[in-house]
Amino acid sequence: MSDNGAARRVVADEEQSEAFKKGLARRNRIAGPAGAQRRRMLQAVSPDLEKLLIEHCWGTILERPGLGERERELITLGVLITLGRDRETITHFNGALNVGVTKDELVELLIQLSVYAGVPAMIAGAGLLADVLQARGELDLSDGPSA
Repeated sequence: MSDNGAARRVVADEEQSEAFKKGLARRNRIAGPAGAQRRRMLQAVSPDLEKLLIEHCWGTILERPGLGERERELITLGVLITLGRDRETITHFNGALNVGVTKDELVELLIQLSVYAGVPAMIAGAGLLADVLQARGELDLSDGPSA
């Protein structure tokens, strides 16, 4: 018999490592409210998954010097689109826009990907970008060209 209460336990603030605290602040700044749902899902499955993501990825790897948040988001998007990781791509399109990457820069990323990842990856990425921009109120697809 498993103890769901223990499996869902959230680490108290005083128990969180410095990397976890920095990672959570970074994740909140970049991912915004969309990251909160992902965090709840990971906590529900296992606090260890949430800790890995927040502490290691966001709080250790992404805290390294040498690249800024904009560059890291562009690199991340290139990899995610190439691998076809749509759910994460949506998160990081929002993150890129949240840290100042422009729509025009994201279009250039898609054009660059068409050469190295293929046109199908570019088209899939363009569709996800359109969805994100529309959800943010930055793109209106209602009167667009028909097929």
